[in-house]
This record gives sequence, structure tokens and C-alpha cells, in this order.
Amino acid sequence: MLVVSVPARALLRTLLLVVSALVLAGYATGLLVKGFHVDARVARTAAWAVDLNTENNLPAWFSGTLLAVVALVVADVARRRRRERAPWAPHWALLAAAFTYLSLDEVVGLHERLNEPVSAVLGDGGALRYGWFAVALPLAAAFALLLARFLLALPRRTAGLVVLAGALYVGGAVGLEVLGNVLMSAGAPQDGVLLLTAYSVEELLEMSGAAVFLYAVVDHDQRARPEDEPGTARRGGLLAAGR
Repeated sequence: MLVVSVPARALLRTLLLVVSALVLAGYATGLLVKGFHVDARVARTAAWAVDLNTENNLPAWFSGTLLAVVALVVADVARRRRRERAPWAPHWALLAAAFTYLSLDEVVGLHERLNEPVSAVLGDGGALRYGWFAVALPLAAAFALLLARFLLALPRRTAGLVVLAGALYVGGAVGLEVLGNVLMSAGAPQDGVLLLTAYSVEELLEMSGAAVFLYAVVDHDQRARPEDEPGTARRGGLLAAGR
């Protein structure tokens, strides 16, 4: 059993504060180096450490860890529901698997391996400059359809939060990626302020989406277990999805 000893709202506030701090730090240091062309070593090192468009640094670590935590929380829900022979256990397990993949992808950039084969088939101009989303978007739509009945069985509040989380994450990962591709095809420099802004908004939306999804699960769990002490959520203590 996984136990979170903070109220859901406090958890969400804390996560969004961390997300905001990382995005602001990444944007500010990027603006310093790319906008004002400060070439001091300390500025370049700081910009790399919180660069929102690269792997192996603080934002990538935080994002990957947040997605891994979501995966663990949802996996524990699936495990308990399967043990109780309750409905929707396979759907919880599917969500856990999806977040496990997203966490891994955030760290090692698996989706980027799709760019070359997609470009070979569809070309690499305009919105398809980095074309991995041409594969990811249909898969995301199919995944949403697969979970539609499960989503409808959830309480309206929880379902609304899950939809919001998905819209934020996909809107950032795909929507802003497309915008960045269009901007680069139109001549925007890769190290310019315009693309820095697009990447910053992209990461803000993605990390916020993951935070909102975690909040949705914790909030649903706390509301489903009124016998618990206020502020305590027992991961996996979720009752029927429609409760």
C-alpha cells in the first residue's frame, strides 16, 4: 500500500509551484543566453542545467520522476482492484503501463527515434519537421477511445480532471511541438527566443498535465475513503471507478 500523507490540493499546489519554478528558471536562463547573448560560463552552465528542450538535466529528471510516481500510484490501484476482483482493473493497469512508458520516454527520448522513418514516408517540411507525433497522435486517440467507457464510469469530478490532464499533456507534447516545427520551417532560429518560448510553454503544459492527473487520482482516493483521517490518501484504496 502506498500512503500519501498530504491533502490532494496541497500536493497539487506544491507540484505546480515546482513546475512553475523550473519553467521560469529555464526560460530566464535561456533568455539570458539566447536573447541577451550572455556568454559567461556560469550563465551557460545554468542554462544547460534547466534547459527545457534537452534531456539529462533537472527538468527532464523531475518530469520523468513525476511520471514514474503517477505510474506507481496507478499500478497500485490496479493491483488492489485485481485482487478484489473489482471492475476496471485492466483499465487501471493500462494507464499504469502508459505512464511507465511516458516516464521512460521522458528520460531517454524514445519518441525521437520515430522522426527519421516518419520523415522518410511523409517528408520533413513544415509541421512534420520532427514527425514523431504523426504516429503518436493516432495512438493517443485510439488509447482515449479504449478508455472511454472507463472514463464515463468515473465520478464527474474525477473524469473532468482526467480529461483536463490529458488535454494539457497532449496539447503540450503535440500542439506545441507542431508549432515549433512550423516556426523552424518558417525560418525561426533553433537558438532564438521564439522557439525558447514555445518549448517553455510545451514543458509547462506537459508537467502540469502530469501533476493534474496525479491530483485526480489522489483526490478521488481521498473522497472514496471518508473513514480515513483528513489529509491521508491510501494509494490503491480506490473503490469502484464509478463511486
